[in-house]
Amino acid sequence: MDRNLNFKLVVFFLASTVFLQFPVLSATARAPRQSTLPLHSVASIANITGPHPAITHQQHVNRGIRRLAMMTKQPVPTENEFMSHLYTRIMGLPDGVRLFAQALNNSSLSKELASVPLNIEANDVGYFCEISIGDPPRPFKVLVDSGSGDLWVGAEGCRADNGGGCFLFYGSGAVAGLMAYDDVALAGLSLTGHKFGIAMNESSDFTPDDIPFDGILGLAKSSISQQKTQTLLEALRDAGEIGEATVSYRISRLADQQNGGDTQGEMTIGGLDMSIVNPDTFVTMKNVNPSGFWEAPMDGMKVNGHDMGWTNRSLVMDTGTTLLIIPEDDSNAIHERITGARLETSSGAWIVPCHTNTSISLTFAGVEFPIDSRDIAWNPIDQKNPEVECYSGIHGGSFGLEPTHWLAGDTFLKNVYFSTNVDTDEISLASLS
Repeated sequence: MDRNLNFKLVVFFLASTVFLQFPVLSATARAPRQSTLPLHSVASIANITGPHPAITHQQHVNRGIRRLAMMTKQPVPTENEFMSHLYTRIMGLPDGVRLFAQALNNSSLSKELASVPLNIEANDVGYFCEISIGDPPRPFKVLVDSGSGDLWVGAEGCRADNGGGCFLFYGSGAVAGLMAYDDVALAGLSLTGHKFGIAMNESSDFTPDDIPFDGILGLAKSSISQQKTQTLLEALRDAGEIGEATVSYRISRLADQQNGGDTQGEMTIGGLDMSIVNPDTFVTMKNVNPSGFWEAPMDGMKVNGHDMGWTNRSLVMDTGTTLLIIPEDDSNAIHERITGARLETSSGAWIVPCHTNTSISLTFAGVEFPIDSRDIAWNPIDQKNPEVECYSGIHGGSFGLEPTHWLAGDTFLKNVYFSTNVDTDEISLASLS
């Protein structure tokens, strides 16, 4: 079975509850009170030779803007608005008119536009770990998502393009499924009879062959669970498997992996791995998001040593987003201080030199956290000339955003150790050692 899934805001249409009958997992010793497991980048395994870079960039922008609007209780832009921005990018390509006409006619599309009519958002986003379900245990690769509160995996024989009670809303990521109880384990921690979702029907548009994960592991708060159940993290705490409902992330960088460096990402359940951080930079802040997501107040920002004077911004931390999504005015002010940056007027996207040495840092609780310049130069605008100009990893949105809310995806999170604690409602950051 190909259990590769594409999902966003998961909506379960529950007709009944299913009880899967499996023997209880045996345990010979008490599990540790915290445990660490590896994280793998989706982008490092997924097909990275897909659409034109301009299309890929807009898909990532659309995804980030939708998630930020949802997480900050703002009106989510419509599908037509997202599609309009995507087609604007297509029309800006040298062969954009022909590609646009093909899309309207639903004809055989070129490789560059193969997924555009349905995939208005990127699906090669994030990091996954491995869990096991059942006895004997079956492995599942699940996307680690700090911006959702549910665990669900795909069922056997789940791909269904038509009928079969399948509820699919392209762009919103809805799937139809049932609830189940079964044994779940990860990194030496285990639960008996944990409640989670099984996606029974997904369109092939939600299961592209190059996306190597089988489900999603939501690690926000249970208050945002659409299944109305405990998160796996909170259930492990209540079962005594971990001491506190804390999860900590070290996000790997694809560029390091390509250069043969130490790129091992990791996630620690139940605590923090202080051996990989600079303890002098460790800070803890109260979560300021009232809805169950993770949002930290920012003290300020510097670009090439210049203090931008921003003291009233807050960042939603999201492992399921690639870019740093911010209001348009903030983005313009930042890029105007980057040598060689230019605005692509047709799309509103900023382009920077691929080898920029720009210095950007964000300050939280009095500590500056620099962003590696490699993360500012996100993706080459021309794959045939990958050393010249790149789309910026910082994007300004003019729709769906409030002037003081930012969304911190990989562009920032690759540069810090990021930890959340449900019990204290706190966020911690530290520089990596």
